[in-house]
Amino acid sequence: MVTAQRRADFYVLEGTSAGDRELLACRLVEKAWHQGYRVFVRAEDQAQATRLDALLWTFRDGAFVPHAVVDSADEQDPVVIGAAEQTPGNAYDLMINLAPSEPEPAVGCNRLAEIADQSERLLAPARSRFRQYRDLGMDLHYHRIG
Repeated sequence: MVTAQRRADFYVLEGTSAGDRELLACRLVEKAWHQGYRVFVRAEDQAQATRLDALLWTFRDGAFVPHAVVDSADEQDPVVIGAAEQTPGNAYDLMINLAPSEPEPAVGCNRLAEIADQSERLLAPARSRFRQYRDLGMDLHYHRIG
């Protein structure tokens, strides 16, 4: 049995706005959901998780992405949002990481999307995770977002 190679995409914004990172996360969530992926969004903290919960309904005119927060999610929800310290109970196809810390290795996602900006608080840990993922043999992709 051949298993697919784990993939990590690093999206690095040119600015330092948390709002821009959250909007990019919403766009990635929407795209992944349309492609049939089950998605876990790992927010920095509960406040960001709450903002993302609201933003997924309003980030684009006509946007509709069915989602839930960890505390009220069930296994049918295609998109779940949680704070960094909350580990999802189910397996997901994609984890979008907005937190500066590395996700728990136990989370069984074959695909990761790391979103950082130019702030040293996020960029330095993202560089460290890039090296860690490379050392694990993951398929790495870098995207600079203007």
